[in-house]
Amino acid sequence: MKLLSGKPVKTARQWKQKRRPEFLRLFQDHVTARPRGRPSKMVFRRVESSQKALGGKAIRKQVRVLFDGTDKGPRWTC
Repeated sequence: MKLLSGKPVKTARQWKQKRRPEFLRLFQDHVTARPRGRPSKMVFRRVESSQKALGGKAIRKQVRVLFDGTDKGPRWTC
């Protein structure tokens, strides 16, 4: 086994201190895909709200996410 630098991993200590963190970082970046963070202009708008959901036992809210802060840009309503 080798480190990203190309040097061989010779001991368990090298594995724990160097290769394991490299491996976990590669797994995060290429397999599990960490979120990149919230776009700076993203805004949320309440589209609808109802106190009568589930026979009055819940509040239903419908929200629109505006990814660039405008109604003309990419958006998602949920």
